[in-house]
Amino acid sequence: MASKKSKAAAPIGALLKTGQTTTTAAAKRCEELLALIERRTATIAESFYDIGEALREIHHKALHAALGFKSFEAMLERRSGIGRSQAYKLMAIARSLPRSRALAMGTERAYALAALAHASAQPDTAASLLDTGLSVGGRQVDVSQLSARQLHSITREVRPRSSASVALAEAKREADALARLVKKRDRQATVQVRRSGGRMVAVVTIELAALRAWARG
Repeated sequence: MASKKSKAAAPIGALLKTGQTTTTAAAKRCEELLALIERRTATIAESFYDIGEALREIHHKALHAALGFKSFEAMLERRSGIGRSQAYKLMAIARSLPRSRALAMGTERAYALAALAHASAQPDTAASLLDTGLSVGGRQVDVSQLSARQLHSITREVRPRSSASVALAEAKREADALARLVKKRDRQATVQVRRSGGRMVAVVTIELAALRAWARG
């Protein structure tokens, strides 16, 4: 009987051993794949800066012309596989930050910081902003701790307005002042000030009798 039990137990042991071997092989393969992902991720993280530097040299020296391309953008489309906006983003990073700092921040944060330095009215560079921070609305902000979204938000806050937008804002203030004068003379009048074709216009609604009175002075 013992002999029969021994013979019956052998296949079960073999199955267990096979299962363990399969699990071990799967675990080994998983470790290999994770190691590969880690290596490739590191390569991606480092490559964006090198790509930005390479693009900067091509753009700065107009090397694309030597290959028969009429423009840098045409070369990007035909040869690089990189979109225009992405290419200029990478070039901005390479231009604004040293390699070690750009790699530490990553592509999106590094670009957001470069954009902030460019928009700031203060004589800041992206690298100096990391060291000293930025004065925004009377408060000192440590930009090194901010996310890309937060950096872009501050950029919108500090970006100097164009002369056109300043002139438009001034026109709106003047139109609003005139509208108040109209309302003061005739409380029933309505005045709507709005932008039209880059200009500020006022649409005034007033009773005909009141308009006749205005015309008589």
